[in-house]
Amino acid sequence: MLVEKQIFLLALRLRLNRHIFLLLIFFYPAFLIAQRCDLKVLGRVQDSHNLDPIPFANVYFMEAHQGAVSDANGFFEIPVLCQGSYHVSVSHIGCQTRELYMTVKHDTTILLELEHHSQIMDELAVAASAIEEATTQEIMLIDAYEISQNADKNMANMLDNLAGVSTIKNGTNILLNPLLMAYTETG
Repeated sequence: MLVEKQIFLLALRLRLNRHIFLLLIFFYPAFLIAQRCDLKVLGRVQDSHNLDPIPFANVYFMEAHQGAVSDANGFFEIPVLCQGSYHVSVSHIGCQTRELYMTVKHDTTILLELEHHSQIMDELAVAASAIEEATTQEIMLIDAYEISQNADKNMANMLDNLAGVSTIKNGTNILLNPLLMAYTETG
């Protein structure tokens, strides 16, 4: 009788273990997927020397393929990020790109410092002058009135009558000869 009882208890355990095993297999993927993906990362990018904000710096979380650009005060926000570890790249024109590795387990605020390599000038002077070239060539125009008066002519023939203009008639296209125009303007 004792042996039968032990066999019955063993069979019962195996059956329960099988059910527990099946339940674990069924719900295990839910435990894997139940990762928090509602985390927020806030931060500021600033100069490491004088602590001034660095506006419009790029902050990129490589594994998440998400990034942000800092505002005029150096602040940025990544609004939706999953819990995990990330390689972060911070870059800005005039600064050396900085890469770091961080683990995000909850909403996080970070301060990122870059070495800004800008050149500071005391003074910048810009001088300009207009060069007026005197031309002896008369400017000739074809206005709407002249076009309407010569409605029986084609446009290539009307352009051909202008001084310094040479046309090449090629079917329906009109090509102006720029070499002749350049020559007559300088010559």
